[in-house]
Amino acid sequence: MNERYLKDKLLGKIRYPQNNTSKKILYIKLICSPIERGSIEELSWTEPFPKDYFLIKAKDIPGKNTIDFGDGSFPLLADEEVYYPYQPIALLVGPAPQVLKELEETVKLKINKKEILPEFNISEQEQCSYQREIRTSSSDGLENKSEIIWVEDYFEMEGQQHSSFPPAHSRCQNEGMVFNIHCITQWPWIIKKNVQQLLKLPKKMVKIRCYPCENHQESKIFHPVQTASFCALASFISKKNCLFQINPEDNYFYAPPKGKVGIYLKAACNHRGELLHLKLDFSLEGGAYPLWSKERVDRMCFFTSGVYHCRNLEIHGKMQRTTSMPTGLFPDGDLSSLLTSIELFSNIMAEECKMTPLEWKTVNLIKRGNGWFTGALLARNPSLDELIKAVVEPSDYQRKYSAYQYQNHLIKKDSSKKPQKSKGIALSLGCIANNFLTQQRDQSPATISMTLDQQGLSIELPAPPGHGQLYKIWSSMASEALSIDENNIRFDIYKSEENNPEGPSCFSRNVTIIHHQIKQCINQIAKKRFREPLPLFETRRFRRSRNWDDDNFKGHPYQHLSWGAAVVELELNHEDNSINIQQIYIVLESGKILLPSVASSVVNQAIGQSLQWIFKSTENYNPMGENTLPFNLQFLETSKEPKALDGLVQNILPAAIMQAIAQASCKNQHFLPVTPGNWERKK
Repeated sequence: MNERYLKDKLLGKIRYPQNNTSKKILYIKLICSPIERGSIEELSWTEPFPKDYFLIKAKDIPGKNTIDFGDGSFPLLADEEVYYPYQPIALLVGPAPQVLKELEETVKLKINKKEILPEFNISEQEQCSYQREIRTSSSDGLENKSEIIWVEDYFEMEGQQHSSFPPAHSRCQNEGMVFNIHCITQWPWIIKKNVQQLLKLPKKMVKIRCYPCENHQESKIFHPVQTASFCALASFISKKNCLFQINPEDNYFYAPPKGKVGIYLKAACNHRGELLHLKLDFSLEGGAYPLWSKERVDRMCFFTSGVYHCRNLEIHGKMQRTTSMPTGLFPDGDLSSLLTSIELFSNIMAEECKMTPLEWKTVNLIKRGNGWFTGALLARNPSLDELIKAVVEPSDYQRKYSAYQYQNHLIKKDSSKKPQKSKGIALSLGCIANNFLTQQRDQSPATISMTLDQQGLSIELPAPPGHGQLYKIWSSMASEALSIDENNIRFDIYKSEENNPEGPSCFSRNVTIIHHQIKQCINQIAKKRFREPLPLFETRRFRRSRNWDDDNFKGHPYQHLSWGAAVVELELNHEDNSINIQQIYIVLESGKILLPSVASSVVNQAIGQSLQWIFKSTENYNPMGENTLPFNLQFLETSKEPKALDGLVQNILPAAIMQAIAQASCKNQHFLPVTPGNWERKK
């Protein structure tokens, strides 16, 4: 990356790809399918196109009309069939956006409708793209024991749309048939790989210029692969620079949502509340072209019991094809639906065992020495006891929970004592892990290279960081350790052609992995600084844990695990079915916080997204009332190394809110989004 451009980015002068543009550029407009599924009978235009305007179809693609993403693929442009609404069919390219709108009306598109795929259903098997079955023991020996308490339930979570974020525009600069692609991405190598096969070009003719992602921009994983390919294809056909801009109101069509999740749980506990056996049957909606099926299903299988210890498990997980947009991979890695369901289920188990939720959780918490069913043992205590204490004491959870439960007991005895308002309070726990489970054949270790010469220090990164301020932190760290001016520190992003790191910088890879590698390189160069002649070279590589046996599903694949706890107190008004969230307490085991302001911002955005997911279909609901949503946030720095934060709040907050609603309404919650009918008391 050019040093001048990097400095401009840090100063906010070049924030997005479209900021670095010129007047001599062509714009791109998509022609998409207006129906869910069908065969394309006709795609033509009634009038000749003006000069410098193009209509690009699938047949115009010189190479392979396929975007490979993880263990799945999808066509860049639909050729003969469309499989979901708004699937791209053709590109309109030209110098004036207004003219493109007028030309769109002259394009004749005829699609014959076809029968859509079956709706999402947990029992559907025919449309399964991937499934995993794991059995560590059988429940046969427990079925006939009278002292065993059996509990079973079903939960269904609706899909989740991305929260508002700046669109991930892409731009392609054609320089003598060398294509420089400017895009907001944290996974540059997969864009390069797909553009190469799309245009049948050698590696040296495709260059990627990365721009830092905005906070909480989940589309950084999937979206830029598609938009960058549109730009490269248009630039190849037109032989000019091209820009693909997305209107904010059209974000929905280009940023894949999270699909539906259905989860069936059945568990056995003894009279002490100890979890003896757990059966989990779940299904994920993958859309018309399921992507990362294995990664997403296996990730949920690994965290089947959440933060609770249970070695005796029966697991059946699968990904389903449906007639909908391909679903995206959010920062929580699909764990929010699973962990929310487990937390809701734990409350039901506690009630059946005649225990409070806190008592049941304390008995079953995962602790040092036991670990997961995969045989992975925790070398250190996950600090869950500290997290619980940090939210329970300031919220006065135990006293309030007992008081609200007693009020519900009185109401059940005498329905005439129903109050106009009732309260609920709930505790939930969760975790998140960095790194990917899946190992792809063309992936290499995430590599950091560092060179100190007479011109200064050069740091080569495999991907841009999740936030531009990390450049400043790394520069300051290197400047202090090596006694060099920060102006003489350069960053090169994705310079090596062979650096294809396994997985993008989601799950806080930049924080949990790249920061640690940079720190190690700086320390090693500092030791050589006055002992060896310049230039000094140092490199560090990170590959996922060798302790993971994917075939047998054994071991521990994650370098870092982050833990969190939340308590939510709310008030339910039975007159108008409104909810007023009175207080939220959140404690996250973060490790060392590199950017406190960014960390707080991530949590704020995560709370907003969680509320949007929970109350999506509720029109008259205002969780904040007339005031700002009150919440207490605390970071528990249990280690000197930074840990993941993205996705952690989404894994703990929805369950706490839903459990608090359940207590206030005396009605267990099983579905998201939550609507007034789910908490309305029967009259």
